[in-house]
Amino acid sequence: MRIRTASATAIVAALGVALAAPAAAQAAPVAIAPRFASSAAAPAGSWAGLEPAGTDGVARTTAAITGSTAFTLQVHEPAGATGRVLDPALDGTVALAVTPLSAGAAGTTGATAYFDPAAPTSAPNGWPGANDVLTSGFAVEQGIQTWAFSYAFDFSGLAGGVLPAGSRIAVSDVDVCQSATVGGIDERFAATSSATGPWLDYQYRVVVSGSQPTPTPTVTFDADTGGYAITPQCVDRGMTEVLVTTQPVSTLTLELANRQGAGVTRFGLLLPTSAPAPGIQLVKTTDGQDVAAAPGPRLVAGEPVDYGFAVTNSGTTDLASVTVTDDRVDAAAIDCGDGTNVIPLLPVGATVDCAATGTVVVGQHANTATATGLPVDSRGAPVAGAASPSAQDSSWHLGVVDPSASIATSASTGEAQPGETVTFTTTVGNTGVTTLDGAVVEAPVPDGFEVTDAGGGVVTDGGASGSSVRWEVGELAAGETATLTLTGVVRETQPGAVLELRASGSASVGETTVALQPVEACVDDETASCAVVTVAAVAPPSTAPPTTTPSTPPSTPPSVDPGASGTLPATGSDLAPVAWIVAMATLLVGLGVVLRRRTR
Repeated sequence: MRIRTASATAIVAALGVALAAPAAAQAAPVAIAPRFASSAAAPAGSWAGLEPAGTDGVARTTAAITGSTAFTLQVHEPAGATGRVLDPALDGTVALAVTPLSAGAAGTTGATAYFDPAAPTSAPNGWPGANDVLTSGFAVEQGIQTWAFSYAFDFSGLAGGVLPAGSRIAVSDVDVCQSATVGGIDERFAATSSATGPWLDYQYRVVVSGSQPTPTPTVTFDADTGGYAITPQCVDRGMTEVLVTTQPVSTLTLELANRQGAGVTRFGLLLPTSAPAPGIQLVKTTDGQDVAAAPGPRLVAGEPVDYGFAVTNSGTTDLASVTVTDDRVDAAAIDCGDGTNVIPLLPVGATVDCAATGTVVVGQHANTATATGLPVDSRGAPVAGAASPSAQDSSWHLGVVDPSASIATSASTGEAQPGETVTFTTTVGNTGVTTLDGAVVEAPVPDGFEVTDAGGGVVTDGGASGSSVRWEVGELAAGETATLTLTGVVRETQPGAVLELRASGSASVGETTVALQPVEACVDDETASCAVVTVAAVAPPSTAPPTTTPSTPPSTPPSVDPGASGTLPATGSDLAPVAWIVAMATLLVGLGVVLRRRTR
């Protein structure tokens, strides 16, 4: 990370706003009193200091400040034994730029920064032991030489980007008054920030026993600049003023000055910690699906099934020895990345995916997985008083027998003349014991066949490759069949031409797909069922003349009206009398021939 630094001139200018005498038009800084009489009456809490980034966070370290100095710091994590943790927003780094405002004597040490993660009960170098601000240590101490420094903090490198509200600033031993013309500068403290309006709560003052202030130092707030200041009242000694931020600030600038020969002056900056809130989340999946309820995906018995376990640290503490188990899967079959079902360390916000493989058996199944972890600090020490979080999640699936299905195709006639209507029929049957989710059948439309009714199928024009028809069949129970039809007109005119419907398809159960097995396969394709119609020749029109059938005379002569005057009755034809006379003459000739023979 790049450390943001500022020139001494810029910082002096910024601090000068808080320290310079107000203009005539501005109101003078207002003195404010502590809200609590003592630290015993103030709200209790636990705090974390700052430490150099990348350090082990255990050993106490110091850093001498003799001029412009830059630090990259991190918020010290409380030890697990304290039962306190940092908010994730405090993860990251803090940039601190120190700039001299007034140099002391040559060869003297201007200040020393103390980083003390051991959280001493009594502060180093005379800090009052009763001051609970010092339960975790970050402090800067300026020695007895005449030095003044600006300390500019930039919190944008933290995950939350700010110093949180509730952080404490402690200032100690601002207690000597002296004219600048006699022996040097006065001790004093000033603070400004990125906030607007009041942003510090002056909570209380701690006084070393036997060293009562007379009179007390003065803490003021300048409403025009948003700056706070502490100025001494002569011989006050051994006092610590404690102020608490009331709103988040992204930058904070402090100025501290001490006078030669008048002891040391110090400040500390501490951030709030919180009670641990460990948490864990688990998402169990079956073949990649997060199944919320039964029955779940339908899987073929005997086939492998993949189980997934996504484990997430949703709390405010790291988790160690996170163990994943499943009531239907052996623990040895679960792999969390290193071949075991244990995640050694799961940091806050991290997710680890574990996996296992099983075998599908027939029937309804529910698997319940469990994940449990141990709250620890970043050094692996258990967090005192933090309960181990646990999470469960279930997933379901239905094991089914391997499905099977058939297909058969026929035609309404084996031969048809051009212009005749033909219907092809395709039958899909569930030949297994498992209900099919559905089936799909496809067939090219025969050349020379004009479809008039696809029977619910969809005909697609494939251009040069020809048209095709597709049917989708819904759920089919065991033994159930579905009938598909394709009706059309024969347009092919070449006698002997063949119109062939070649149908094939597949059926599905869950994620499993099986091919439809033809009852009788095509001659050249074992995966399809075929039906064939041959185009018949059209018979030519007849050219023979029409035939006539001669009329047969009636066997009974027509009756004669006795009242008529010898006129024959009308028979519907003018030739009827002639025909009757010829018939009678023929009869008489025949009788004569017979009599002549008998006479002989």
